[in-house]
Amino acid sequence: MHQFGEKSRNIGFISRMCHENGLDILVDAFILLKQNRNNSDIKLTITGGQTGDDVKYIRAIKKKITKNRLNDCVEFQENFEGEGRKDFFKKVSVLSVPVRNGEAFGIYLTEAMAAGIPVVQPALGAFPEIIESSKGGIIYSENTPEKLTQALHELLNDGEKCKEMSQNARNSIVKQFNINDQASELLNVYERVNQNELMINRG
Repeated sequence: MHQFGEKSRNIGFISRMCHENGLDILVDAFILLKQNRNNSDIKLTITGGQTGDDVKYIRAIKKKITKNRLNDCVEFQENFEGEGRKDFFKKVSVLSVPVRNGEAFGIYLTEAMAAGIPVVQPALGAFPEIIESSKGGIIYSENTPEKLTQALHELLNDGEKCKEMSQNARNSIVKQFNINDQASELLNVYERVNQNELMINRG
């Protein structure tokens, strides 16, 4: 299980890299976050599928990262399947996929919580119910870079809160699925389910 403080503070994004999933919102929030000297060590890891329609969008995001001299702080992880997916969840401290339209369910949310990773999501779709019931993350209103920056800053600069939410996140998954094994074993089960989402991410 992830324990806050064992590794550098690392925000993660795992989903199709497109406008609908709000990658640009997260990158803009990250740029704002890095303007605070207390956040100088924070990194961002991005991974997920893409289609031909997303190429221009992703290129613009990478250009913005370069313009703000943050290339050393941002990683685009190519492999998001199998071991690559496991490595991603071992690496990140907080997960945020600020989708523009609410989702009924996101497998990435369950994967993160199973690994004890707090999540920061907009108040859309099923996110408020899931996160408020689990107490495994933060919900923010108004899906803007500014509001996301505030939520991320609050969590990443409060080690005790992050540890508490990490434990709450995993406990909620253990309770929901009645599984007492380590989160890594639970993720093995999710891998089979993930194949459906991976196809969606690509399409």
